[in-house]
Parts: sequence; C-alpha cells; structure tokens
Amino acid sequence: MISDRMIHTSFSQDFGPFVIDFIKLDFFKSTFEFVTHLIDILQSLHGKKGMNGWFESFLLMGQRSAMAVGQLIFSSVLMFTFLVFLLFSCLNNLSHYSNWRFSSIGHGFDTPGSAPEPSSMSYLDPSSFCRIRHFGLKSWYIRMKRRRFLRRRLLYSANGTASFNPSLLENNLSGDIHPHPGPNSTSNSSSTSTNTNISFPCNTKSNIRIAHLNIRSLKSREHFTLLKDSVVSNNFDIFTISETWLDSSVNNESIHIPGYTLYRQDRGPHKPGGGLCVYIKKNYKVSSLENVSSVSDNNFQQLWLKVQSRCYKSFVICTVYRPPSTPLNFIDDLANSLIESLLSGLDVIILGDLNCNLLQDNAESRALNDFCSTFNLTQLINQPTRATENGESLIDVVMTTNEKLIASNDVLMSTISDHNLVYISLKLKKPRIKPCYVTIRSYTNYSADNFLRDLSYAPFHIISLFDDFNDQVDVFNELFLEVLSQHAPVKRVKIRSKPNPFITPEIRQLMRTRDQWRKLAGKTNDPFHWNGYRFFRQEVKREIRVAEKVHVRTQILDSNGNSNSIWKIINRCLPRKQQDSFMASEDPTGLANELNDFFISVGSITAQKARDLSLHHGLNVNLDVPTPLHISTDVSPELFVLHQVTENQVERVIRSLPSNKAPGMDKISSRILKDSLPSTLTTITHIVNNSFVTNTFARAWKTAEVTPILKCGNPDVPNNYRPISLLPIVSKVTERLVHGQLMEHLIRNNKLAAHQSGNRKLHSTETALLYVTDQLLQAMDNKKVSIMVLLDMSKAFDSIRHDILLSKLQNLDFSQGALNWFQSYLSNRQQCVRIGDAVSKVLPLEFGVPQGSILGPVLFTIYVNDLLSVPKRCLSASYVDDCKLYLSFSPAELPTSILALNEDLTRISQWCCKNSLLINPDKTKVLAVGLPQLLKKLSSFSITLFDKEITPVPVVKDLGVLLDTHLSYNQHITEIASKCLFKLYQINRIKHLLDRKTLLLVINSFVFSKLQYCSTVWSNTSSSNIDKLQKVQNFAGRIILGLRKYDHISDGLRSLKWLPIREKLILNDATMMHKCINKLVPDYLADMFKSRSQVHNRQTRSSGALDIPLCRLSTGQRSFAFRGAKLWNSLNDNIKSLKCPRNFRRHLANVLLS
Repeated sequence: MISDRMIHTSFSQDFGPFVIDFIKLDFFKSTFEFVTHLIDILQSLHGKKGMNGWFESFLLMGQRSAMAVGQLIFSSVLMFTFLVFLLFSCLNNLSHYSNWRFSSIGHGFDTPGSAPEPSSMSYLDPSSFCRIRHFGLKSWYIRMKRRRFLRRRLLYSANGTASFNPSLLENNLSGDIHPHPGPNSTSNSSSTSTNTNISFPCNTKSNIRIAHLNIRSLKSREHFTLLKDSVVSNNFDIFTISETWLDSSVNNESIHIPGYTLYRQDRGPHKPGGGLCVYIKKNYKVSSLENVSSVSDNNFQQLWLKVQSRCYKSFVICTVYRPPSTPLNFIDDLANSLIESLLSGLDVIILGDLNCNLLQDNAESRALNDFCSTFNLTQLINQPTRATENGESLIDVVMTTNEKLIASNDVLMSTISDHNLVYISLKLKKPRIKPCYVTIRSYTNYSADNFLRDLSYAPFHIISLFDDFNDQVDVFNELFLEVLSQHAPVKRVKIRSKPNPFITPEIRQLMRTRDQWRKLAGKTNDPFHWNGYRFFRQEVKREIRVAEKVHVRTQILDSNGNSNSIWKIINRCLPRKQQDSFMASEDPTGLANELNDFFISVGSITAQKARDLSLHHGLNVNLDVPTPLHISTDVSPELFVLHQVTENQVERVIRSLPSNKAPGMDKISSRILKDSLPSTLTTITHIVNNSFVTNTFARAWKTAEVTPILKCGNPDVPNNYRPISLLPIVSKVTERLVHGQLMEHLIRNNKLAAHQSGNRKLHSTETALLYVTDQLLQAMDNKKVSIMVLLDMSKAFDSIRHDILLSKLQNLDFSQGALNWFQSYLSNRQQCVRIGDAVSKVLPLEFGVPQGSILGPVLFTIYVNDLLSVPKRCLSASYVDDCKLYLSFSPAELPTSILALNEDLTRISQWCCKNSLLINPDKTKVLAVGLPQLLKKLSSFSITLFDKEITPVPVVKDLGVLLDTHLSYNQHITEIASKCLFKLYQINRIKHLLDRKTLLLVINSFVFSKLQYCSTVWSNTSSSNIDKLQKVQNFAGRIILGLRKYDHISDGLRSLKWLPIREKLILNDATMMHKCINKLVPDYLADMFKSRSQVHNRQTRSSGALDIPLCRLSTGQRSFAFRGAKLWNSLNDNIKSLKCPRNFRRHLANVLLS
C-alpha cells in the first residue's frame, strides 16, 4: 500500500507548493505510476540535446502513461491537464538546449532571437513530420497542427513552386480503376516531370498546346474551380478530360470556362462514371465527328473532333476512355473509327486513358502495341502517368499518326486526381487571340448631385429656338451628352476576367504546401508522406469552399438589397446560358456585318417566299394591294388622336422604367435619366408633346443597336439568333406614352379580337390555355372528339410590311395625324449589329417592327388581329403569333370535319400570303383529343397544309404546356418535375454559398415558378402526378433545411410555411376564381361563371352562390367551369368578400396552413 507520506516526499521535491494541496486526496494514489514516469522524463531532459530530444521525451511520456491515464476519473483528468501545462512551461524555460523553442504566444516554431518573417513561416514542413513519425502519434500531431491552423490561419511556406493547381476530390468509382495498378514494387518516380509550374520549352510557347487528364469527377464545384484555374493560367489550347462522371444533372453552363467551347460525351442514363469532355479555345473552328463518336455497350467511349487553326491544315483529335472491365475487343471499335477518320487524309491525335499498363508485359499492353503497329501510330508517353502507394503505371497515352507534327511531350505532376497530366505541343503556331473590348460608360467618378448641378447650367431653353423637331432632339442630345460625358465618359475597356477571384494568396500558398507533400510522397513512396499529402489536399478543398462562400455572401451584403445586383451574383453562381456564343470568326466586324445583312434580309425573303407559295398553290393573292379585314364592333367609331401629356405623366413613365435594361447607342441609361429629372423634365415633356403635334418620330430615335441572342442550336447558323434592338432611352419614354393612349383606344372601342390574348392587360398564357382546354373537356363530356391544329409562323416579327400595317391602323379608326406619326415611326428606320466592341455598318430596315421596342408587340398584335376572323367553321384562339384552330365533332363526322379544317387552313394560308407572313408546315402540329374509347373509333386521318400531309401526334406543346390526347397532363408533369429536379440539383451544388433568404429567393424563382406555371390548367391531373410534384417540393425543403434524404420533411415544410402541393394548387385555383368573380380576367373567362340567381328566379338560401354546370361524366367535372364554381361556393364568405387579390390569397393561405 502506497502511503500519503511517500507521495508527499517523492512529488513535492520536484514540484514544490504547486501540488501540496493534493496530498490528502485519495484519488492521487492511483496516479503515482503516472507521476513517477513524468518525473523520470523531466529529469532525463537534461541529458537530451536539441528540439528532437525534448519532443521525443514528451511523446515517450505519453506512450508510457497511456494505461494510467485511462484509469483516471474526472478529477484525475484535471490533474493530467495541469501536469501537461507544467511540462510545456518547462520546455519553454529550457529552450537554450535547442535551436528551436515553443513560441509563448502559440505561433508554432520559430527561430530564437528574432521574430519570424511572414514569408519564412511554415504551416507544416515535411521535415518536421519526419522528426516525430516514429513515435506512434502522427495522426494526433496532424490534428493538433490542423486545429492550430484553423485558429490562427498562418501564412504558408513561400519556398515551394506553384503546382499545376490540382483539384481536391478523391472520389472512388467501383470497377473503373484497378485497386493495385502497375508493379507491386516501388520504383523511382524521378523520371516523371514534377515541374509544377508547367514550364514549356521556350521555343514552343507559341505552339498549340494539347493536354489530357483523367480527372475522376468534374461534378464537384471545388474540383472544377481548380481545373478552370489551371486551364486558363496555363493557356492550354485544347484540354481533353476522361472520367468526368457527368450526367444530365450538370449542364454545360455550370462547367463553362470563359474563352473555351465545351464538347462533352456522358456515359448515359443509369450508367454512372465514365464520361469525356474537351475544352477548345473559341478561336479554333471545330466540328464534331458524330459518325465515329460513340459509347459502346461495354462502356468504351470515344469523342472525335476536327480542329482547324488559321490557314493550317485541319487535324483530328480523339479522346478515349476504357474502363478496366471492358474487354480487349474495344480495339476493334477504335480501329473502325480510326479507319474512317484516316480516309479524310488528316493527321490524327488520340489521347486518353485506356487502362493498359504499358510498364508491364501483359495481354492488354501487347494488344495496344499491336494496334499502334498496325496503324503506324506513335505512342509518345514513356513515363508513368499514375502513381499511388502501391506502385506506378502508364495507362494514359498519346498516339499520333504523324510524329513530325509533335514539337514536344511530357508528363506533369497533377494533384487533381491520382493520374498525372500528359501533354504535347504541336509544330503549329497558335492563332493570335485578339483582346476583347467593350464600350461602356464609366461611372467610377459619377456623382448624381454633381451631375445634376452641372446639368442645371445647360441652356436647354435654346431648344425652342429651332423650328425643326429633329433639330430640337439633336440639340437636346448634344447638351445632355456633353454634361454626362464629363461625369461618366464613354470608355473602351478591355475585358479581363479572373477565373476564380475568391482564391487568395494564402490559399495558393497552401496549394504549394500540398504539392510539396505530393512531390515527397512520389519520391519516397512512404505511406506517411501519402497521408500528409491527402491531409493537405483536403485542406485546400475546404479552404476553397469557405473562400467562395465568403466571397459570394460578401457581394450579397454589399449589394444593400438591390435586386438587380443580387440577381447578377446569383446568375454568376448558377449560370443558365452562355451569353458569348457566336460563330467562330477571326473578324468580329465581318461577323457583325454578316448577321446584320441576314437580319435585314429576313423580311424581303419572307415576302418573296409568300409570293412564291401563293403562285405555286394558286391562292390568287395580290400582294401589292393591302386587303385588311374589318373587325365588326358594336361601339360607335371614335378616332384615335395623340393627346399631349403633362409633366406628371412623363415623370411617372420615366420612374417606372426598369433599371436593368441595356442602353441604346448613346449609352444613356434609365438611371441617368431619373437622376436628371429635376433639370430635364420640362424639356423632355416639351419634346414629347412636339412629337405629337408635328406627328414626327425623331430621326435620332430610329437607329437601333442590335444584340444577337442565340435561341438554340448551332451558333454558326444565323437563323438561330434573335435580334434584340437597343433603342435610345427618350424614344422609349415617348413609345410608352403612345402605348398607353393606343391601348386605351383599342380596349375602349373593342377593336381587338376577343380571343387574342397576347400583349393585353388581364390576359396571359394561362387564361388563353384555360379557356381552350375547358372547351375541349366540355366536348369530351358531350362524347365528342376534337382536332386541334397549332400553327407556327416563321420570323413573324421581322416580316411585317409597313404599308399593310398602316392600312390596318387606318381600319381601326386612326386619325390622319396619328397615322402620320406611326408612318414616321416605321419609315427610315436603320440598325447596326454589335458583337463585343465590333459594330457593323448601319443598314436601312424596310420590314418588321423592332424586337425590344415598346410599341413593337402591340403593333404586331394589330397586324394579326384580323387573323382570328378568317376561319369560318372552326374555333380559333391566339397568343401573339401562336395561333390554333380546333373543331369538336362526333366520330361519325370525321370526313366532313377534316374537310372543314382543310378549308379553314386554306383561308388562313391565303391570309398569311396576303400579309407576307409565312406558315411553317414542318412545325405545325395536329392533336386529336377525346375519350380513349372514342379515339379508338377514329380512322387514321391527316390534314393538308401547302400540299403537305400532317398527321396527328400524341403530345403537343402549346404555350409551354404539354397537351396529350386525353388531357391527362402525364407527360407535362413528368417534364416539369424533371426540369425542377435538375434545377434543384444545380442549386444543391451552390447552396453553401447562399444564406437562407437568398436560397429561398433562388428556389422560388427558378423552381416553384416553373412548377406552378399555368397550374389552373393542369391542376385536375391525377393524384400520382401531384405526388411527383410533392417530391420536388420535399427535395427543395431538404436543401433549405439541410435535411438528409430519409429525414422526415413534413415538420420542416410547416416551419417554412409552405403549403403542400395539393393545397397550393387549390390556392392557385381559388385565386383565379377570385379574379373571375371580380372581372380581373378576360371576358371569355369571366363569362363562364354565373350566380344561381342569374340562372333562375327562385329565391333560395344559396341563390348568391355560383351555378355549377351539369356534367355527364367525370371528365366534365375536371373542367375549370365545374371545379372553379364548386371551390368558390365552399369558401368562407369573409374571405370571398376581400376585393384585393393579394389580400385574398394571403388570408386563404393562412387558412390552408392552419
């Protein structure tokens, strides 16, 4: 038994009064062995020299006393903590025995006598790891250093060289990589180039550079961040990638690298892993060889591209990937593709990972060598391309048919994955990249107060001295621009984009530390060094993730709640489309002229096609004489006259102009015009009124700067671009004032067709679709089938003939003065096309209305207004240029109904040719709608349009909604659920960047707006379809709340105050009913509902309720006329009495939530 006296004598001699108070404690007896070892270690320190001795002694103490420490109770742990603190104090006081000491402020190690320089401070040098690696506490030491790093964020060592900026993920995919590739014995890896700066030979820096990397997942945001940084910083011309692991949840915009065009080949649905992609600079002309690119049944992938640079002969690039499980017959597939490519007579370069280790003599390597010999290919790589703890292998290859084309090749260390990067440079000079400039107005030194002060001195009063209205506008522009240019001059700015602005110098230092560990691991193949490398790789990954999060959230905070700024930040994080997609050209000005010539010629080409069609089909149309049809009206004619406006009206219009719209050629934005109002309001009002008095639209307002927007498809095809006109801001103010007066005249005098829903107040795509689908459902309830024809007009906005439009305006009771104003508005218009800083010639515009103008949409509506009166036997409806015909009949009446449809289509064809509009038969669709048993009775049929037979299709898209033969909306629900999930996958990748408020904004805008589009049309779908949408909402809730896949979501949705999808659809239906009852929808919807007192004269308790139509079948009960009336009658009277739609919706939502 150990006595209290023995403990007192042994311990107090070394530690004195610090522990005298613990002598009487019984628990201290159990720590005697621990204390004895501690005293032995402290005494042995005097026999050690150097820092290694002190640290080894400390670790030895920890090993010896592990068992004793495990026996301590809570009080013993306190005692152990005290003793460890005492030990560190002793080490600090005895630092004269070593060249290193512990810093008293906890900054790690530094040299004695002077404070360390920031550039010499090391986060964790590999040599310091070596000093302690033999004492069994390596992992503890790593964790200790990491915690110290997280607390203080030390600067990293600056002695290393920057690496190939590799990525961070270490994802594993079963079956795609051998677990132990290459030889089992460790080989010297010094032959592999480890020049992490990727220094190319001096004589090849201007040559075309091509690289390949097996990246093992491009889906990670941090992974792609460093890849983008590497590709841009090292100026690769062509960068090929295997094992991208991409699928349909990742769109091209999410992995877009500025200045490069992406070509990708995913493995396919339900086949994870694999995947190829190629980044090629935009100044190369590239065409995809679809006939030889393929994914085999064994998952062997090959992506073939033909590349041309300047005046050099084209060459073919092939990227390949073969999983280890793919049999050797993949050689046959590659050989067949190679033979077809060789027939073109071009040089071929094949890069990729074939998982054939050429460092070993086996069946795979022999098959690949035989393939090279057969086709006279040269395999350029002779160094290991993959290094792990288990050995090295050469599985990434570069093969070429012309070795003389290659200037150099090498293998470069990469820490993106466990593969190194292989690269070659060609004996071809890379095309010179012209810098990209934009012309903008610089607001760096702009001050609204100073601008307004100087503007007040401008002599705007001299404008009244000029008699000609065009001179007045020119003088105003000169005075205004002279002052504005002093405060916000127009500058030509070179575009310099930083690929990853959130990567700080500290993170780059950490990358260098990571790369030092990678080099050391490659040299020694020591598992200890591999573990250190993996640790720092994860540190880089974590730091990039945190840095990007801080960067984005700081930008959002700096925006001060400005919605335009916030959406710019969101669109950078979540890109939806590439704005810089144009045809490949070394002459941007020539490209701009080419597009402008095409846009100008569209109208004349369409008019000629219409003339040719009318002659070919004998439609007997006289295109030289406008023949508009008169729309009958019950209202007495009232001439439309442009009335003068007040300053309050002008100010209200200017204040309502959106601030995020691009300015015209004068670079005057709406923001500037709003700032100038105290000095310019009177002058602008005077100019607008002079325009109305003189019936003149100013010459300076007629020149449009056109921005071509790629709609879809190949960017090399001009027909795939939509011209958007940017107009002067004062012209927009004038157009807005005219638009208000014009719409008031058309609505008051009932001049527009009832079922034309485009560009009209209270009308929308939802109201147009709701009316038509209700008509189809009621026909199904009456046991009829319906045939609907959806017409497609080609380039309708660009094809308007001005003389025909003026004739139609005259037919709508326009005064001569108003006609003269619109004639001035349409005549002598001109436009130019701008691509970046390149501007085309200014050309006259003789057809069409400007897309992007305010009056353009309503003028087009007037132009096609009489189209709906052309059909005689069919019903018709239209939304701008989307026109449809439909006819309901019993199955026995099919022949006569087809005849009626064809007759009306002929009438519409004649009308289009008269008005120089062109119907595209290839895009015109036909849909048969009815009950399944009735559709089976229909014999096969087709309709005729311009001698083209058009047969029915099972599904058509009308105004964004997929309509099927039974109006079940199954495919529509499936598609929107898929699109919403795809967008949520994208949002899920960036959710860590956004705070909850912004995340809610993004999900509401990008997901729920799409999910609820036209919901009153399809809310009568099946429960299984609604369950699909509920899963979308559940996923969105999990993203916001951070829940896992199988966590319960109902409580979370309630905490977000989200209604379930079923109740959300009820809320949307009730809101539409509220608008119908309060006449906030078109008359064709409001007239569908009548109260019971309007139907009969009997006085009952429910006479104020809506009359519910009688339906024969459950199909009729799906109509909005039935379910809307039934829903409205079920609502509380207090809620129904609310007149404001917003208040009604909010109160009803609260009721549904409770």
